[in-house]
Amino acid sequence: MIVEVPEKLEAALKAHAKAHGVSPEDYVCEVLERELRSSEAPPKGSIADEARHARQVRAGSDCRRN
Repeated sequence: MIVEVPEKLEAALKAHAKAHGVSPEDYVCEVLERELRSSEAPPKGSIADEARHARQVRAGSDCRRN
């Protein structure tokens, strides 16, 4: 999966990743996994919200580990 983010967000992600001693890709995976684990139930709301949640779950399952 390829996710494009605005330059401002990319800069912040790189800074946080560096502070944690990991690559930006691994940092994003860690954040997504932590967020998805913290929500026990899928989000309630529109179909778009549910589709977004499903994409996040799929993205988290493909995280690379070193």
